[in-house]
Amino acid sequence: MQAKKIVLTGTANPRSRVNPEAKIAWKSADFSYTFYQEYTQITFKVGADITLSKGLYWIDWAKEETGQTSTTNETTHYHHPVRTLIEVVAKVANKYSFTCETLGSNAIKGTSTPALAVSTTNSPFADVQISFGLSAGDNANISFTPASLTFGPNDLTKHFVINVTSDYDISSAAQQIVTFTRSGTDAEVYAMPSSMTFNIGEAATDTTAGLITSWGQGTCTANSCSFAPIVSQVGRV
Repeated sequence: MQAKKIVLTGTANPRSRVNPEAKIAWKSADFSYTFYQEYTQITFKVGADITLSKGLYWIDWAKEETGQTSTTNETTHYHHPVRTLIEVVAKVANKYSFTCETLGSNAIKGTSTPALAVSTTNSPFADVQISFGLSAGDNANISFTPASLTFGPNDLTKHFVINVTSDYDISSAAQQIVTFTRSGTDAEVYAMPSSMTFNIGEAATDTTAGLITSWGQGTCTANSCSFAPIVSQVGRV
């Protein structure tokens, strides 16, 4: 690159038919709109407030270029884009979906499960909250940590765990179904995960620590090395 760095700054175009300054946001995942040497592109995403009127809007761009340290006095080598056109369409219910991982093994009495991921492909503009429950109703011996997840503009994946106390009565129900309830500013745009079923098991009577039977080491290179350990029994790290 012919400059040390280039920083782009976006502002809402005042010629848009409605001033969208607070209702359109754009975020760059790549160094806050900054081009460094050896970078030929950066990416950014745009979000629209759920109350913004549908229509065409623009982002105006400004540029700050830091020149190379050299004998030349020329400090400007690049032209920045003048503006970016944004089309906002009407609100669509259940446009995007949240999905939830399934539990690969039993939830064991007296323990917490491994962390389960809830994810979506597009983050909300403001917020969406997902609360957990049980289809059979509340159970004093089953809880969720945290009790709900709140997704914001930068959130695509969050995690929760299921806690089962040692007092849980497996004879009454060895299986439970998790339900998901949505709330929040942008909740209507998102469909919730389908219910998630998990089984509950007794704690192992053999409390002897398990063994790592193989490290499964792959071929190592100058800056990376892969491992795929094998263990003698199910456990949690």
